[in-house]
Amino acid sequence: MLIGISLFLACGEVPGESSVLGTSPVFRAQTGHGTVASTSDGAFVLAVLPTLDQVAVFDVETWETWTFWVGEGPARITRIGEHFGVTLRGGDAVALVAPQGLISTHEACVEPVGIEANEGGDLFYLACSGQDEVQEWDGKEMASLRSWPVPDQPRWVALHPQGDLYVGTAMGRELVWIDLDADSVVGIDLPETLNLGEGDDDPVAFTPRMTGDLALSPGMDQLAVPVLYVDNDLTDPGDGTEAVPGTYVSQEASVAHRGVFSPAVVTLDVDRGFGGAPSDGQALSLISVVDRQGTGRGMTVRSYPSAAAYTPSGGVLLASIEGAAALTALVRGSSATPAEASGWFGTQPTLTLPTGDGTASVVFVSAELGFAHGQIGRDLTPLRPELWTEDLTDQRTGVHLGREAESSFALTQETLGAWLEEGRHLFHTSVDSDIVDHQAGVSCSTCHFEGRTDGLTWALENGPRNTPSLAGHVSETAPFTWADDVPTVGNEALLTSDNRMGGSGLGVYQSEFLALWIDQTPAVSRPAQDAEAVMRGAALFERDDVACADCHPAPLYTDLESHALFGDTAIDTPSLLGVGATAPYLHDGSSELLEALLRRPEMGGSSDLTEAEREDLAAYLRAL
Repeated sequence: MLIGISLFLACGEVPGESSVLGTSPVFRAQTGHGTVASTSDGAFVLAVLPTLDQVAVFDVETWETWTFWVGEGPARITRIGEHFGVTLRGGDAVALVAPQGLISTHEACVEPVGIEANEGGDLFYLACSGQDEVQEWDGKEMASLRSWPVPDQPRWVALHPQGDLYVGTAMGRELVWIDLDADSVVGIDLPETLNLGEGDDDPVAFTPRMTGDLALSPGMDQLAVPVLYVDNDLTDPGDGTEAVPGTYVSQEASVAHRGVFSPAVVTLDVDRGFGGAPSDGQALSLISVVDRQGTGRGMTVRSYPSAAAYTPSGGVLLASIEGAAALTALVRGSSATPAEASGWFGTQPTLTLPTGDGTASVVFVSAELGFAHGQIGRDLTPLRPELWTEDLTDQRTGVHLGREAESSFALTQETLGAWLEEGRHLFHTSVDSDIVDHQAGVSCSTCHFEGRTDGLTWALENGPRNTPSLAGHVSETAPFTWADDVPTVGNEALLTSDNRMGGSGLGVYQSEFLALWIDQTPAVSRPAQDAEAVMRGAALFERDDVACADCHPAPLYTDLESHALFGDTAIDTPSLLGVGATAPYLHDGSSELLEALLRRPEMGGSSDLTEAEREDLAAYLRAL
C-alpha cells in the first residue's frame, strides 16, 4: 500500500546533467545489493545514510553531491528498472527513488534489509529480517507477490538471472538457496572446520557467522559469502597460540594464526553460470598485516567482512572490512579446486586497500572505476583496479600487501554532533588503539552486531554467557552484565575495552560518548502476532500464580534486580522488550526457543501451564 509520495517525481533534472532515466544500460556491476548502487550508465552513485535517514547522490563526472530524505533507517539500495529501491529497516517499508529524489514509499515487512532486482526491474526480492521471511515483489506495481519462510533473521540476498535466490542470515549457520521456479527452500552448509597451519591434520571447528552482503561474479558462476569464523571459547586457547585466556587479544606479532575472530569469504561455484544449488564452499582468509600510514607498525586487518564484490573482470574478489576501514582484495580462486592451504585457511594473494571509516559496500560504474562506501564516515573512496590487480597476480600465495588508496571524500557535511559521531566510531572500529588492541580484530559491533547481538553463547572464565542485545534505550535497564552489577553502560565499555578487547586508553569521556551512541540503537520492530493469543498471553503474564510480572514488570519489563535462580550466582533480570529477536535465551544461552524457556521450572509458574497457554504467553512476549 502506498503510504507516502514526495512532491518531486522522477521527471526532473539533476543539477548539471540531463536526466539519465530511460537510458540504455551500458554497464552493470554484478555486486548484488548493498549500501551503494549506480545508475545503469554509471553517471551517478547513490548511497544510503542510515543515521540521517537520507540517500546521498554523487555525480561521477562533476563530483557534485547532494542528499534527500528517504525515510526511517535506510539499509540497502538496488536498481529496479530505471529507478532504485531502498529498504527502510526502521520504517518497515520500501522506498522508490531516483537521483532527483524520493518517488514513493510502500509498506513492506518487518525490518527489511536486503533487496535485489532482476535485470528488467519487473521483479525484486526483500529479506524481511524481522519476520523471518523473504518476499517477491512486482517492481512495476510495487506489490508483494509471494513469500518463503527463512528462519534466523534473513539479511542479505543475491539473485541469479536463471531463477535462483541466495540468502544469508544473521543468526543462521546455513546459506539459503531459494529455487524460484520450483518454489523450494534449501539450506546449504557452510564450512565449519578450517586448516590452522602447515601440516595440521586436525582442523579446528569454528562457529561460522554470515556478516554481510553476498555477491555473484560477473559470469554468474561463483557466489561469494562474507563469513566471520568465531572461536567462542575464551577459557583456554588450546591451539598452541599465545592468545591470552579470557580476552580477544593475541600476543603473537604475526596474524598467521586463527585468533578468536577469523574473517573469510566463502566462495561457492554455481553450475557453469546456470544457477542452481552451489557447490561446497571454500573459505578464503581475509586476515592480513599492513603498514598503515607509514608507521612501520604492522596493523592487523581482521574485522568482520560487511560485503563481498567482484571487479568487473571477475578476476579479483573484494571484501569490505568494516571495522578496519579497509578493503581486502584477493585473486579469485575456484571452489571446486581450492586454493593452496598454506596458511590458516585456503589462501590467495591479498592486497589491503585503506578506505573510509566503516567500509560497507563497493560499486563499479565502469570496468576502470569503482567506489567503496564508508558508512561510518559517510564517504566514498575511488577504486581503480588497473592500479592494483597486477600487484596481486604477480605475488605468491599468502603474501599480504598494503597500498595507499585515493583519498576519500565526504558525501555530506551533516553529522549527529561531535559526541555521537565519536561514540559511533568507537563502537564500530577494530583498529583504534584507544578501545581495542589491533590484533584482536574485534569491535563492539562484532558481538553486538548492528547494536543487537551475535546470537552466540561465549565460554568465559565465569561460565557460559549469552551476548545481550543493546537495542532500545539500554541505559534505562541498569545494572549491566549478567552478574557483575556494573552501574552504567560507560562503565561496562571501560571494563570490556581494558580487560577483554586490549584497549590502551579509552577515556571516561570517550566511554560516555560510546554510551550515548549505544542509546541511539533503535528498538526492535516486532512482527504481528495473533491478537487474541496476545491478549490471553498478557493475562497469563500478569497472573499471580504464573508470576512473570513479578520480575519483569512494565514498562521496562525488568525489576532491575538480581536473582539466584541458577545456583549461587545472582543473575541480573533482563528486559523483555524485543525479546523475540534475541535467541538463545537465559544468561547461559541454554534455551533456544521461548517455548522451551517457559517450560523451565525456574521461570515462575509458566512450567505449570498447558502447551496452548505457553504458546499464548510466547506470543505476548514476542509482541513486547
